[in-house]
Amino acid sequence: MISKINIKGHGDFKVIKDLMHRGKNPRLILLSEGRFKQVQFNSFSEYSIPRYQLGYDYNGNEIQIMVLNN
Repeated sequence: MISKINIKGHGDFKVIKDLMHRGKNPRLILLSEGRFKQVQFNSFSEYSIPRYQLGYDYNGNEIQIMVLNN
């Protein structure tokens, strides 16, 4: 379960709900409002060393997401 992420250029965010394993619309719901209330990965991969991965914010804009805790 992912509990904290970093969005490049925007800082760290706490994850309220990890819905990554749902078949339809896998996403993370964050403790935030507006643009970053929920995010999703383009193609999520687990790495032993954290690295940024392509994802999308609530409005569908591309962002870089790094998983800090899981």
